[in-house]
Amino acid sequence: MVKARPAPEDVTREEDIVICENHSKHEAQTSQTRLEMMEEELAEKQQTIEELSRELEEMRTAYGTEGLQQLQDFEAAVKQRDEIITQLTANLQLAHKERDEIMKEFLELTEQSQKLQIQFQQLQAGENLRNTSHTTTAADLVQAKQQVLAYQLQIEEQQLQIRNSQVKVDEYQLQIHQFKEQIIKMEKVMHYKINIHILENNTNLYHL
Repeated sequence: MVKARPAPEDVTREEDIVICENHSKHEAQTSQTRLEMMEEELAEKQQTIEELSRELEEMRTAYGTEGLQQLQDFEAAVKQRDEIITQLTANLQLAHKERDEIMKEFLELTEQSQKLQIQFQQLQAGENLRNTSHTTTAADLVQAKQQVLAYQLQIEEQQLQIRNSQVKVDEYQLQIHQFKEQIIKMEKVMHYKINIHILENNTNLYHL
């Protein structure tokens, strides 16, 4: 008995689905690694902010009301940016969760589509080997083909949603990076002002 070979377009479709599935899995792993790195960096930045707050409290105690306004302004700015980073981090995690859910659904659809491809090939092989019940077999083939095409359409839509979710993740990561850079610049400026303030105080004490 000769086994019917799948049509070239069906083979190409299967190869495309496998390639898309592997590519999507790789994207998910890469994004997970990037998210973990971002979370580690944010944890380090949070620790830096807490240490800076302790330094400011010590300086407030040491210098009293002199320069207090500058310290308060700096504290308020750091707090505001910290809140923004916290919100952006929450948005990033939400976008990552949405993308993972879409990815899961995409993989399920891909698996279902592959099963339908196999069923379609089996029906096609049966039609080529049998001359009886031709009408029934042809109807089954048409129905199976329609199901395969419907699943492939859903897979393409899921791929588009995955790309859109990845764009959102990248945007949140960029915003977090930009705010972190702003905090670093603010820290440098504030430390410079504090050093100038200390130098002026030391100069005044020397003249006394």
